[in-house]
Amino acid sequence: MLKLIVGIDSSRFLGNRVGAGLMLVGILAIFAALGYGLPALVSHYLQK
Repeated sequence: MLKLIVGIDSSRFLGNRVGAGLMLVGILAIFAALGYGLPALVSHYLQK
């Protein structure tokens, strides 16, 4: 993940910066979805 952050900051080409930024946002979104969704599913099934 640190490589993506450095890639956003140090790349000369706009395309590389945008690609690295989108990948970083995607990874963070996946972690956020898992961090919220997985406990919510477990909680839902344990209440039944």
